[in-house]
Amino acid sequence: MATLFTSDPEVARYVLDTLCLTSLCILLDGLVTTSIGVVKGIGKQAVATCAYVVCFYLISVPASYYFCFNLLYGLKGLWLGQLIGLFVLILSLWQIIRKANWLEIAQSARDKYLKESS
Repeated sequence: MATLFTSDPEVARYVLDTLCLTSLCILLDGLVTTSIGVVKGIGKQAVATCAYVVCFYLISVPASYYFCFNLLYGLKGLWLGQLIGLFVLILSLWQIIRKANWLEIAQSARDKYLKESS
C-alpha cells in the first residue's frame, strides 16, 4: 500500500510500521466524533469541549512526547500517545452519555417541539 505513494523504501517501512496504530486512531476518532455529537445534542457542549481539551492537551500530547522522545518509539510513539488520548476521551464521553437522564432530555425536546409548533 505504501508503495502506491512513495518509492522511498524507508518511508514505506514507516508507513507499514505505523499502519495498525493509525487505523485504530481513525476508528476511535470516528467514535469520538459521533459521541461528541451526541453529548452536544443533549446540551452538554461545555462538558464535551472540556473533555476534548483535557484528553488532547493533558493526555495525548504529553503521552506522545513521552513515547516518541523518552522511550524512543519515534513515529509509533506519536500515534500511540494519540491513541491513548482518544481512548480516554471515548470512555469519558460514553460515561457522560450513559449517565444522561434520557427521559428528561426527551421530555424537554418534546416540550420545545410542542411550544414551537403551536
